[in-house]
Amino acid sequence: MSSTTTSTAESPSDALACEWTVSGMDCGSCAAKVRGAVERLPGVSGVEVLPMRERLRLTLDPAATSRERVKAVVRGLGYGVADAEASLRPAAPPESAEAGDDHGRLGHVRDDPDDRDKAWFRTG
Repeated sequence: MSSTTTSTAESPSDALACEWTVSGMDCGSCAAKVRGAVERLPGVSGVEVLPMRERLRLTLDPAATSRERVKAVVRGLGYGVADAEASLRPAAPPESAEAGDDHGRLGHVRDDPDDRDKAWFRTG
């Protein structure tokens, strides 16, 4: 399984290429969950999720969905989200985790406050 998940679609000419840092996203399952939720939003295309870099990149039509809506969806999945540098460039032309997910198992807990803002490999 690839550590990068992507989806592609054509984007309108006024679309923005956006990028966020998504904290707590550290495996392929996390990436698939984020990608699946975000790509369902109207006006979102070209979704790219990089779990090892904790990055979410996509092309967004701001007339259909706001950047804040995308962030709210990611937060709703239980991940932290912050704007990455240079995240408002023009696109190239054409809030808690669900019960029963696999994140409760030993060695995959994201609730330790001491681990926040650390790279995944530096956590317990």
